[in-house]
Amino acid sequence: MKADHLSITIYHRYILRHIRAVASVLLSFWFIGTACAGTDLLTGDERGWLATNQSRIVLGVETGYAPFVFLDDQRQPTGLAHDYIRLVEAKIGASFKEKQFSSLKDIFEQVHAGEVHVVNAVTKTPDRSQFLTFTEPFISVPNVILVRKDRSDQISEKTLSGLTVSLVKSYAVTENLTNKNLGFSPDLVADDLTALLNASFGRSDAAIIDLATASYLISSKGITNLRVAGEAELDIRLAIATPVNEPVLNHILQKGLAAITEAERKNIHDKWISPSAPSIFTDWRLWLAVGIVLASILVVIAVISIWNRTLRRQVLERTADLEKERANLEQRVKERTAELTRAQSVGQIGSWVLDMLGGELKWSDETYRIFGVEIGKPLSLDEFLARVHPEDRGSVSTAWSQSLAGAPYDIEHRILLGNEVRWVRERAQIEFGVDGSPFLGIGTVQDITERKRAEEELRRYKDHLEEEVQTRTTDLILARDAAEAANKAKSVFLTSINHELRTPLNAILGFSSLLRQDTQLRPEQRTNLDIINRSGEHLLTLINDVLEMAKIEAGKTKLHIAPFDCGAMVRDVADMMHIRAHDKGLRLLIDQSSDFPRYIKADEARLRQVLINLVGNAIKFTKQGGVTMRFGIRSHDVEHLLLIEIEDSGIGISAEDQQHLFQPFIQMGALPGDNKGTGLGLAITKQFVQLMSGKISVESTPGKGSLFRVELPFSKVDASELSKLDASGQDEVAGLAPDQPAYRILIVEDQLENQLLLTQLMQRIGLEVKLAEDGKQGVALFQSWHPHLIFMDRRMPLMDGIEATKAIRLLPEGKEVKIVAVTASAFMEQRDEMLVAGMDDFVRKPYRFNEIYDSLSRQLGVAFCYAETQTVQATPVGVLTAAMLAVLPQELRDELKLALESLREDRIHASIDKVAAYDVDLSQRLLQLVGDYNYPTILEALKEIPAETAL
Repeated sequence: MKADHLSITIYHRYILRHIRAVASVLLSFWFIGTACAGTDLLTGDERGWLATNQSRIVLGVETGYAPFVFLDDQRQPTGLAHDYIRLVEAKIGASFKEKQFSSLKDIFEQVHAGEVHVVNAVTKTPDRSQFLTFTEPFISVPNVILVRKDRSDQISEKTLSGLTVSLVKSYAVTENLTNKNLGFSPDLVADDLTALLNASFGRSDAAIIDLATASYLISSKGITNLRVAGEAELDIRLAIATPVNEPVLNHILQKGLAAITEAERKNIHDKWISPSAPSIFTDWRLWLAVGIVLASILVVIAVISIWNRTLRRQVLERTADLEKERANLEQRVKERTAELTRAQSVGQIGSWVLDMLGGELKWSDETYRIFGVEIGKPLSLDEFLARVHPEDRGSVSTAWSQSLAGAPYDIEHRILLGNEVRWVRERAQIEFGVDGSPFLGIGTVQDITERKRAEEELRRYKDHLEEEVQTRTTDLILARDAAEAANKAKSVFLTSINHELRTPLNAILGFSSLLRQDTQLRPEQRTNLDIINRSGEHLLTLINDVLEMAKIEAGKTKLHIAPFDCGAMVRDVADMMHIRAHDKGLRLLIDQSSDFPRYIKADEARLRQVLINLVGNAIKFTKQGGVTMRFGIRSHDVEHLLLIEIEDSGIGISAEDQQHLFQPFIQMGALPGDNKGTGLGLAITKQFVQLMSGKISVESTPGKGSLFRVELPFSKVDASELSKLDASGQDEVAGLAPDQPAYRILIVEDQLENQLLLTQLMQRIGLEVKLAEDGKQGVALFQSWHPHLIFMDRRMPLMDGIEATKAIRLLPEGKEVKIVAVTASAFMEQRDEMLVAGMDDFVRKPYRFNEIYDSLSRQLGVAFCYAETQTVQATPVGVLTAAMLAVLPQELRDELKLALESLREDRIHASIDKVAAYDVDLSQRLLQLVGDYNYPTILEALKEIPAETAL
């Protein structure tokens, strides 16, 4: 069989590789010389077609199909099939453009896309024939069976049974053999080289690939232990293919293939595939190689003879030189050993070597010194362990045992030098034999006693610092707790003083306002009431300023951003301040730019307070001229700023005073007769401006006036975003509008003054009222009386307003009743707490009458008549005569007299409650008189009772 001499052929190719290179060059020149002669093969039409279409024809080259087509060292296509296509080009007188691809699959995709027109080295199959037209095969290569040379038997397809055979996936021969069911075990691999290597290394019994590829791979990869043991029946038949729509091109290529001579084919085959079964005695190239080898041997022998003489002389010379070098080396070793010994001594690091097979332990001088042993004394491993501190021997033995299993040996432990304890650190590397057993240990030992002492000192210092830090932390916690307690006490104090101050103020302002409505007051009485009312309002302003400053300092002030009518707010402030300006004979002007927005989103209450404070201050410190309020907009980057300027023609502020202007409790020189106040107005103003992310500044010249400028960020809104404005009038409520339901109002209040005031406000408009003095009574009255609305005080004994509200909301019908909080709190932030508890609205003390009536309107829909449309008729007080009181026992009359003279409301009401047992109408008449504080009428009637009428 041809392939039986494959090993000899590979050997020939190794010897004749240089001859092949020369032949390749000559063949290339021959191709060029014959290129012009190929045009005689073609007809005139074919030559014309080729001249017209040659520039568009692309040859698809697969770069990884050695030895048929692959890339050389210069990344240029080469190989057996490539030589064929170049020879065909020479025959037909054409040269095609080449395009490289890594696989046939990629070439076929480009054929379908119309980008490739010639496919070289491809086997014809039924699937490929659907889109390709094939020439006649230009080469047929057998598939051969390769085995290791240590197998001497011949193998064919029929004798593969029981063997493991390496085959390349997707090859036709693989599919052919597996379909025949020959009884072998296929070892499917990705490529031909893997198949050869599996057979070479014994991973399979045989490999089947084509002869050309086997020859090329065995030669190029240096595989020397394989031989051809047989041949498979299916051969590889390679042809040139063109798209089915290129019949003329296929015909031209077929002519070019047919024109290739046998000699030309043989040259290509000899270049890439070894010739079949050459004779050792007739192959002149082999004899030429043998002659060259023999001549080379003779030349080598002669050269060796001469060289031996030269070497003998050089050996003698070199031996003398080596003796000198050895002596020098020994001297250098001694010097280096001494240097190493000194270095170990300086660094306090010693070394040791343990021969585990002989049990010999060798120490360096520094190691002897560290362990306190006489230098040079033979030591054993047991003697070393005797030096280890008894408490550390267990850990050292464990670490050593683990190192013998492969773990690193790195341990710090103590050793004993007489009565002295020292610390050392040992490291070691264990060498293992082929069988995995340890045979040698090489290690170091370092004296770390000083480091350990420093670490211990550092640890003690650290512990001391931690104790000190803990002590300081404890002190800080105590200080913080004390500060928090003080702050909490401050908050409790503010809440308490707020309630205690506002409660009497509520009575002062409420009753003074109520008395001012009496049409029978004398002018001097009305003047006195006005003074009381103004003083109460001033006191309320002072309280509000102090509490507001406290809230700011405590960080409890929060913004309430919402849409509002800024234009209306400005008019309200101007109207309010106009009266004060008019009283001083000053002008109050508003200068508002055309782009000033009417509807904005901001904190209306804080902005209103800023305006009131600034305009009030300007009026206060201006004797003549006037005050101007300017409003406009200034754009700053992407932000819009509301620009407010308050300018006056007053006394001005010095540069020194301007530095302290916005500090709390700082009062600048006021004009004679002015009420100085708390000195908090401008400080609060600045805090509010900063809280709203704005800026405030002042420009002033003494004697010429001042200009305060405020810049605040804001957002414009449409009128549709505003909440529905309260449509209730601000005129004095005179009574209920006609056809109103009979509402029941429950007042839950522990302060007598507030009870009386709220009761009168409800009774004067004809509403039915009941009182409860704490939350617990309020819950009970709600269950028995079912009121429509409850005025609920926030702070009460036994049960406060929030607890009572939660309890009522859990009762039947408790969700329907309206609950309005009446609170003396100055902190608006508590509103959320009350609303969450279930309250529907809240009114702050001291409240205005209209605020109470507006709450009734919001919650129950109550409609009122006002003083502008209805004359208020004072409820006549019934005449109290001595005869009416005569029905009472003398003891009760004396008790009532003493109660009235004490001015204590609780004693008065307790006495009147006892009167109801004798005369209900009389008790109601007394309550009415007491409610109007008309104590003198009752006392006069008691004096007029004749003594004989007493029971």
